[in-house]
Amino acid sequence: MTHQDPEGLPEGGTGKAAAGLFEGFVRDATVNGSVFLSLIVAVAGFLTKETGLIVLGLVVGIPGMVLPWLAVGRRWPIPRTWFTVFAVIVADAIALTLMWTTT
Repeated sequence: MTHQDPEGLPEGGTGKAAAGLFEGFVRDATVNGSVFLSLIVAVAGFLTKETGLIVLGLVVGIPGMVLPWLAVGRRWPIPRTWFTVFAVIVADAIALTLMWTTT
């Protein structure tokens, strides 16, 4: 199994290169969006002024701000990066739903 550079252009012509460029753009936007959503979760936890929800906001928000950028910075394989980003988004959505329904 070979390790591919996530920022390298695929071989095989302009179509594959354009698809790789588009995927990289969407991945970058999704990574930054998930980090911003995690920041919202952390701040929302503090705004509830309830101890349990503050802890929930910090436990979900801080790793959610770190993991996607860690995946990109350490050049994890592309499927693992996507899985990490979507896991962060799902955890953020669950945390925000709990904060919304309990206050």
